[in-house]
Amino acid sequence: MNPRSIARVVLGGALGVAAIAGSHAQDYPNRPVRVIVPFAPGGGADITGRVIAQKLSESLGQQFIVENRAGAASNIGTEFVARSAPDGYTLLLVGPNHTTNINLFKKLNYHPVKSFEPISQVTAAPYVLLLHPSVPARNLKELIALARSKPGALQKPDVQSRMAALGVEVIGSTPQDFATFIERDIDKWAVAIKASGARID
Repeated sequence: MNPRSIARVVLGGALGVAAIAGSHAQDYPNRPVRVIVPFAPGGGADITGRVIAQKLSESLGQQFIVENRAGAASNIGTEFVARSAPDGYTLLLVGPNHTTNINLFKKLNYHPVKSFEPISQVTAAPYVLLLHPSVPARNLKELIALARSKPGALQKPDVQSRMAALGVEVIGSTPQDFATFIERDIDKWAVAIKASGARID
C-alpha cells in the first residue's frame, strides 16, 4: 500500500482499533508519524494506541507519536485526521463512536468510510454482565430497578475488582475485513439509533 493511499487511517476494534499500514514504499516512514487518539489520556483507547505506537516505532525505526485530541464524542480528533494530508503520516485510532456518530449527529465534517483508509481491526473488548445467583434479578430490567433502589451497587470492592480483571481480545484483520466491519457496524447501529430516536444536534 502506497503511503499516499493510506491517507487518513484508522486503527480500530471494539475500541475500534484499526489502521496501521505496511507500506510498499521503501522509505516509509522517513519521518515521525502521528497516531491520533480522539479520547482522553489514560483510557483503554489511549493505552492501546500507545502500545501499538511503541511497537511500530521499534519495528519501523521511526517515531510513532500518540496525540490525544478528545471531545465531541471523538469527532474533534477524527475530523482533524480527516482534514490532514493523505500521506500516511497521520493515523487514527477509532472506537465505537466511529460507526455510531454518523447516525447520531445531524452533520459530520467527515464520513466514517469515505474519508479514511481502513488498515486493520486490532482489538475487541468483550463486555459481559454476570450476577451471583443470590442477586434478586433475573434480567437487565430487574437489575436496573434493583440498582436504583440501592444506590452505590458499583462502589462495592468485589464489583470493582471484577471489573478491573476484565481484559481485551487481540484481533488483527486485513484492511478489507476492517472496512467490512466498519460498514456493518454503521448499519447495525443505524437500526438501533433510529429505533431509539436518539439524536445529537
